[in-house]
Amino acid sequence: MFTTFRVISHHTRLKCFNLLRTITSSKQIKIDVEIKKLNDRKEFVKALDLFDKQKHQTTQTDRIVIQVLKACTQLGYLERGLIIHKNLSDSSLNNSYIQTTLIHFYMQCGRVNDAQRVFDSSKNKTLIHYGAMMKGLIKNNMAEKAIELFSKITNPDEIQLCLLFSSCAHVRTKQALDFGENVWSQISSIHHGNKYILTSAFDMFVKCGDLSNAENVFAKKNRTLKDYGQMMKCYNEHSLPMKTLDLYAKMKTESIRADAIIFLLLIDACGQLGIESRFTAYGLNGMGHDAIELFSKIPNPDETGLCLLFNSCAQVQTKQALDFGEKVWSQMSSIHQRNKYILTSAFDMFVKCGDLPNAENVFAKIKRVVIDYGQMMKCYNEHSMPMKTIDLYVKMKAEGIEPNSIIFLLLIDACGQLGIESRFTAYGLNGMGHDAIELFSKIPNPDETGLCLLFNSCAQVQTKQALDFGEKVWSQMSSIHHGNKYILTSAFDMFVKCGDLENAENVFAKIKRVVIDYGQMMKCYNEHSMPMKTIDLYAKMKTESIRADAIIFLLLIDACGQLGIESRCRSIVNQIPSTMLNDLKLQNALIHMWVSILRKSKKVFEQTDQPDPVTYNSMINSYGLNGMGRTAVELYHRMPFKMIDEKTYTCILNACSHSGLVDEARTIFSTIQIKNKWIYTSMIDCLSRLFLFDEAKQLIEEYERQQSPCLPMYTSLLSGARNRHDASLARQTVHRIQELFQNADESLVATSILFTNTLASAGELEEASQIRWNMSQSGTRKQIGLSWTEFNGQIVQFHVQDRSHPRTSELYDELDRLEKELIEHGHKFDASWITRPLMADETVESVLNSHSERLALAYNFIQRPVPSRIQIVKNLRICGDCHGAIKLISKFRRCEIIVRDANRIHHFSDGKCSCNDHF
Repeated sequence: MFTTFRVISHHTRLKCFNLLRTITSSKQIKIDVEIKKLNDRKEFVKALDLFDKQKHQTTQTDRIVIQVLKACTQLGYLERGLIIHKNLSDSSLNNSYIQTTLIHFYMQCGRVNDAQRVFDSSKNKTLIHYGAMMKGLIKNNMAEKAIELFSKITNPDEIQLCLLFSSCAHVRTKQALDFGENVWSQISSIHHGNKYILTSAFDMFVKCGDLSNAENVFAKKNRTLKDYGQMMKCYNEHSLPMKTLDLYAKMKTESIRADAIIFLLLIDACGQLGIESRFTAYGLNGMGHDAIELFSKIPNPDETGLCLLFNSCAQVQTKQALDFGEKVWSQMSSIHQRNKYILTSAFDMFVKCGDLPNAENVFAKIKRVVIDYGQMMKCYNEHSMPMKTIDLYVKMKAEGIEPNSIIFLLLIDACGQLGIESRFTAYGLNGMGHDAIELFSKIPNPDETGLCLLFNSCAQVQTKQALDFGEKVWSQMSSIHHGNKYILTSAFDMFVKCGDLENAENVFAKIKRVVIDYGQMMKCYNEHSMPMKTIDLYAKMKTESIRADAIIFLLLIDACGQLGIESRCRSIVNQIPSTMLNDLKLQNALIHMWVSILRKSKKVFEQTDQPDPVTYNSMINSYGLNGMGRTAVELYHRMPFKMIDEKTYTCILNACSHSGLVDEARTIFSTIQIKNKWIYTSMIDCLSRLFLFDEAKQLIEEYERQQSPCLPMYTSLLSGARNRHDASLARQTVHRIQELFQNADESLVATSILFTNTLASAGELEEASQIRWNMSQSGTRKQIGLSWTEFNGQIVQFHVQDRSHPRTSELYDELDRLEKELIEHGHKFDASWITRPLMADETVESVLNSHSERLALAYNFIQRPVPSRIQIVKNLRICGDCHGAIKLISKFRRCEIIVRDANRIHHFSDGKCSCNDHF
């Protein structure tokens, strides 16, 4: 009895110890997070106050120390930072994050020698160490030493390169320029496309007076007002005033507004010119009358002179100014009449001076943007021509130009000038789709504009009734209207936005396609889970010599993400121009696309210059799907607090769910102030996967005290019951779903299928068969399980018991071999994953062995040479028997197998799976 008591006592003490350790650990994490939140909000004094209150109650972890040092750095609290440094343990002193934080702290406080000592003490110097030192040396006016330090770095990244170029710009010696230019010439093309590196290199070349390189980098940059100012200053310093004026003209075409500094640089440039300098200065500084008067004295005006004249006439807006400008326009050479800058200035003059015929002629020639459409519409309204304004709006949409608030104001003005149909037109143009559709039936003979507005209204509303009405009007239209390009464009937009794929394809084949049409059609295919059609459409687009833009590549990346085949992903990425790869939306999409190949997702993430919440969420989600929940949690804690949103919480809780990290999920869930239905669902899913059903039910009850019931929460509970073969819980859950969600037809189908699978797995095949029979009688169909794989560039798709492939006999021979090998290696085929009665000629082995993923696997094994790495994508969740079998196959066939199913990504190798059987 005494022994028993000691055992119980020891067990109790152990539990208490573990509990206390958990509480302490949780408390430390909370303090760390709270201090970080205060730092992110720049409340540094409060951060230190919180640390002071808690430091005797908790262990000072490295994370807490880092946050406290950051607060000291921002406040300049040298003495306090010195005390913290002095009290650090050997372990903390060897922490690279603490070392770099200390370097930054000392550099900000002007203690360069102390920073150097920390740097020298580091045994494993990283790029972050070098970056912190270089940044500090530049701050302390020791840029030469920063350049010297850079030469010791083997593979510098973006940060070190930016700091080097910044150092060279500070030093401004020939030696510094030569060194910087040498590094610039040797860096990779990826770095040459990095916007931060470009900005730093440009600054270096400008400040060091290297005009040639400055021009080259300027041409590559996403230019800002400051860049134009630097380039102009460089031109002026090299006595190239006309280049400064040319740059001003270019700057205007890019809609960059000049400030006082730009005008000072222009006046400086004018001062270097000869006869024309005063005219240029007048034209640039709003002295229109003087500029016009002086223009006649210029013998052979160039592009800049003509632009300035027309701008001056547009300022003055008198009949004399217009007559003079029109005369110059009519006498210009054909070369000048095709010059885009001159055309833009002339159009502005004719519009502002009210010369409608000339404005229309020039408008037809220019490359139109939204501001040009606005000017032309205003001109029509002022000439009482409202229908021309509306026609122009239709044309504008056909060109894929997005209207702004000014356009809609001009349209409303035009509608006010119309007669009977003005209300319908106004409704259609101003987003009142329901009213426009209702009013359309009262118009006896709708014309092109009316039909366009109807289809646009249906596209706005996007209901079945709107689509049916629009489709009916479309089918009854005359053949003339069916050939009208504006009507075709509007109808196409309607069918795409209402999800009518068949009609969208038919209209797409008829229209004169531009890039925006291809984008809409691709989006439609992606939404219908038809990624190969999107990729095929891209091939067709290339044959029509239509150049893809960033939106097209985003849609292609989305399609590749759905398809999940590495070679197709790689092929598309290789076709994206390097300049686009710096686009944040593309980078975020690439992180998601490469989810099956985590190293590539991580590489994109690390190369993203300014990650936003989507960037972090995508990376956290990628870790989660690959079973790397702890890494996802680490990234979540490193994420800036201000970036964390509702999607972040959903992603991190899902990551915890996929890795069985229920304690981490509980801790994160408890810190979330406002929880939406997806956050609750993710937490319920995490609990249900570990069969913590009582706690999951409590959360559902908690949510429903404030909100309407949410079906996905019950689906998560039902999925947990399926994994546990718990038919009783499944019945309770299904009964509750039927009570609460009677109108959710499609979702109830999925619920019924999951329920029948649960019954079958629990051995209650008769009841499962009855439910299935009832579903078939009602016309309900189960989603077919499909798997696809690729070999030598060819994608092959299989369904269960598929015998359609030309090499079917070889496939099934291979499946027989695999079956024998599995049995030899101890695999026991699990009949609980068969959810229907067996036919007379079937066995448990033959049914399970003909699942689509195994057919895809066998297809790879009959190839020569057999691939050492096999990738399979499945549209449904992998079954437990296939999961166990593929683990064994990866071991005895000595290959890596990646299966991406509807829930996650499984990496099989040497008899193990990355999910640790937590699926």
